Amino acid sequence: MSLQLKTPKKYQSKGRRRHLFRSWRWLRNLILIGILVAGGYWIINNRELFRNAVGNVASQAGERVGEIQISRPTPTPTPNVTGALAEAVSAYSLGDFDRAIDNYRVVISGNPNDVDSHYRLAYLLVITSSLGADEAKMQEALEVSEKTINANPEDPHGWAVRAMVLNWLDRPGEAIAYANVALELNPDFVEAKAYLAEAYQRSALNNPRLVETSQSIAVATIDEAIEDLRRMGAASPETIAQVFRAKGWISEYQLDRDTAIEYYERALEAAPNLGYIALELALSYYANNQTEDGIALLKSALESNPRDTAILFRLGALYTNVGNGEEAQQSFQRCIEIDPDNYQCLSWLGGLRYASQSYAQAIPLLENAISNGSKDPIDWLQLGRSHFYLLRCDLAIPVLNEGYVMTADNPTTQDKFADTLKDCGAALPQIVPTMTPEVIPVEITPEATP
Repeated sequence: MSLQLKTPKKYQSKGRRRHLFRSWRWLRNLILIGILVAGGYWIINNRELFRNAVGNVASQAGERVGEIQISRPTPTPTPNVTGALAEAVSAYSLGDFDRAIDNYRVVISGNPNDVDSHYRLAYLLVITSSLGADEAKMQEALEVSEKTINANPEDPHGWAVRAMVLNWLDRPGEAIAYANVALELNPDFVEAKAYLAEAYQRSALNNPRLVETSQSIAVATIDEAIEDLRRMGAASPETIAQVFRAKGWISEYQLDRDTAIEYYERALEAAPNLGYIALELALSYYANNQTEDGIALLKSALESNPRDTAILFRLGALYTNVGNGEEAQQSFQRCIEIDPDNYQCLSWLGGLRYASQSYAQAIPLLENAISNGSKDPIDWLQLGRSHFYLLRCDLAIPVLNEGYVMTADNPTTQDKFADTLKDCGAALPQIVPTMTPEVIPVEITPEATP
């Protein structure tokens, strides 16, 4: 583990190993913000013209939408899941999302045509995925979102939640297509507009030629969703939170951090039990040099979500970055007690033990982090070096060899593996180059219909 805050790609900052923003994106977006301000009014009033300019943003999205086998649900005998549904609703209202997820799984297994329960389960899996880091939850959410559509293809909720899942999987082209279907079914579905806006912002990174267009549409779309909320006069706290959260997320991505923090705070005020919004707000605080505010926020969030391992991990990471190792280790340890397979907490606690030269304690933590899904080469490096410092090169060399191969595209880190391998008297492993097939772009229309 690198003792810097590991943040999602959208939160990378200049001057750290784990950057909150990539430097080229920082410069580019600073220029683009001026362009967006100047052109904002024109964009809002000519939105369709902008839509027509992004034919490649949803590359292959039409085909992906068509891959879902849609059919009207056939009546099926269902067991009585009334008790599980009541438990799920109660748990959700109390903020006990893990219990809600367990019960919604029971509900949809017994009632495959229940759109609302499918939608709720997919949504909960996403927002409890540690900002998308839990690959198993994200894969399950993807599968459940497909079932949500099949439960009733004429209900926009399935298409909308599919767009949400695809956003968090960083597949914005497909997300745009699904969100557009949801909006064709219900043009007033503000959550779908929020997902569409987020998808356009994400697509800006995947389509450099269309970055200005995509970011402009993102701003226009989310502002339209906020205006829709005002016109509605009344909306559920969760709806308000999702729309304001999307505005905060888009603003953070465009480096308008004051606006990002404002809307994240408004989203959290609307729905204080949504821990994932607290996580994103804490990251904005961190990027804005307000780390202590981020720590206070996450400590408060833990009061209503005491078993939320994502919050515990981020809290430990923030403590690490302000040099409070004792509090950091306590947070990571609590996280592991709740979820012994949480590779993020295992990785960071192992890294702290490594940094304090407690190599024998670091080894099992780093081994478990790797076996449970870590892809951070620093875990391999610290594990290999821990064995080396304990005079066990026989155990260090296989680990270092793996790390050396996996860092072929990162010479700086690879050199660190090479140095330790040489210290063990081992030869460097041979790396066999891989051939990447040529991908021919396909021109399609981004608008999709069911």
